[in-house]
Amino acid sequence: MTQDVIDIALRLGAALAAGGLIGIERSFHGRPAGFRTHALVCLGSALLMLIPTYQASWLGFAVDNNFSTNPSRMAQGIMTGIGFLGAGVIFKQASSPSAASPPLPRSGSPPRSAFFTASASSTRQSSPPLSRC
Repeated sequence: MTQDVIDIALRLGAALAAGGLIGIERSFHGRPAGFRTHALVCLGSALLMLIPTYQASWLGFAVDNNFSTNPSRMAQGIMTGIGFLGAGVIFKQASSPSAASPPLPRSGSPPRSAFFTASASSTRQSSPPLSRC
């Protein structure tokens, strides 16, 4: 195993653990969007943010400015996707006022917590690889 593979595995494992901890806390308090949602949001955003960090080693050649992924654009795409996910959660809860569905949260906590989880994971993964520090 190369150092990059170990570094990627550590980063993704840490992202999964962090998202899982946030999700466990939410599930423990009976809130929607629990363990699985937060673990997957955190893992997905971490994986996407690793693309610009490791693109040269994955492609096998040095990338120039014409052919590179910008980390800030990648983070913007993640936040846009999480925003649409959160809006879907709010609209779904607002449009189904049945007795089986929970009432719409006053604070909008599921979208806000998923947005925070993705933000924290993206910020952590945008740092340089551990082997280059």
